[in-house]
Amino acid sequence: MKKLLILPITCLLLSCGNESPKENKPTPVKTVKLTERETLIRKIRLNDTLTPGGYSIRYSLDSTNKLVITLGGKHFQRSFHGADFPQAGTYVYKNEWKNFIGLRNNCGSECWTLSLLPLTKKGTIKSYDYDIASDIKQELVFGKKRLDGNEYYIANIRTSKKKKIILNNLFGQGLPGNGIDSVAFVKDGLYVKWEVVSGKGKSKEEVFKFKI
Repeated sequence: MKKLLILPITCLLLSCGNESPKENKPTPVKTVKLTERETLIRKIRLNDTLTPGGYSIRYSLDSTNKLVITLGGKHFQRSFHGADFPQAGTYVYKNEWKNFIGLRNNCGSECWTLSLLPLTKKGTIKSYDYDIASDIKQELVFGKKRLDGNEYYIANIRTSKKKKIILNNLFGQGLPGNGIDSVAFVKDGLYVKWEVVSGKGKSKEEVFKFKI
C-alpha cells in the first residue's frame, strides 16, 4: 500500500525536474529622440542653482531659443532675457552680494564677464569684464579693462564709480591677472603685488588709495 502511494509522487517529481525552464526575454526599451530645443533645455537646466542666501536661479529658453534666467526669492521674482546681457553665453552663479547676484560668463579661455543681477523688480544688470578679485562687504570689484595692456580698475558696484590703476612694468602681458602675485582690499585702498618685466623673480608692490 505504501509503495503504491510513493510511486506516483516520485514519478511526478521526476517529470517536473525534466521540464526546461522558460526563457525571460527582456522587454525592448523604446528610445525617444529629443529635438534640438529639448536637448538644449536639458543642458542649461543643469545650471539651476539655489544660492546660500535662499535665492533660486532657473534657466529656460524663450520661443526663439534665447536664454532666459529667472531669479526668485521669498517675495521676489524676475526674469532676465538674453538681450539684457552684454554678450551671448550661459551665465552661471559665482557670488552673492547685498543687492545683487553675481553670474559669470566664460566666452573663451581669454574672455569672461561678471554680471550682477539686481535683487529688485527694477534696475539694470551691471557687468564687469575680466574681474579678478571682489570685496563683497565693501561692494568693490578689481579687474582689467581690456585683454592687452596694463590698465586695471577698481569699481564700486553701489555707486558705479571706477578708478583706473596702472601696473607699471607688469610681467606676463596677455591673460588678465598674469604676473600678479597677490591682491588684497585694505582700508581705503587696494594692495597689489606684481612681477616686473626686468624680472628674474623681482616684484613690485603698492597700495592704491581710492575713494569711490
